[in-house]
Amino acid sequence: MKIVLILLILFLIPEISAAIIHGNVYDISLNRLNNVVVEIDTIPNQRVISQQGEYFFNVKNGDYNITATTSIKDVKYSTSEKISVIEEGDYRIDLFLFPELDEKIPDV
Repeated sequence: MKIVLILLILFLIPEISAAIIHGNVYDISLNRLNNVVVEIDTIPNQRVISQQGEYFFNVKNGDYNITATTSIKDVKYSTSEKISVIEEGDYRIDLFLFPELDEKIPDV
């Protein structure tokens, strides 16, 4: 009877397809950055503060956009990466942050 109950429970549990997206966060000199906000546009949205320059997310199959931002000495650094998760697995995406430059249009 216990075996029948266990099999019944296993068949009733929905199949969950999930992947792990993870990586490190670097500056343009390839130094690992601390205190970076890393976000992925899952539903609901996931956001972490990467204190040691690492991040990870558990996601279902789909298309996602990962963004990362931080400020260093009043300069904002950011990046954005797109990823398509098509099967379960381990997806490594290292993020490289670049300074955001204020583009000013010169006077003519």
